[in-house]
Amino acid sequence: MSSSMALNTAAGISGMLKDGHQSLEGLDAATLRNISAAKELSRIVSTSLGPNGMNKLVVNHLEKITVTSDCATIVQELEIS
Repeated sequence: MSSSMALNTAAGISGMLKDGHQSLEGLDAATLRNISAAKELSRIVSTSLGPNGMNKLVVNHLEKITVTSDCATIVQELEIS
């Protein structure tokens, strides 16, 4: 094993990641991930809401194409539980 790799292993996770990274554990990490997921979901479905809501073209993992403006269908096709 090279000496640089041994140094990274000895430094733990901070030695393997780039400078300026942010590492969180436990409830703080889960809370931040949930907040970012909710923001991303609202960004995706926000243009489908209201009387001038636009249609979305959703392609799932089986390459099934769905065109809809129904937010519940969009969330279901994104497999969010």
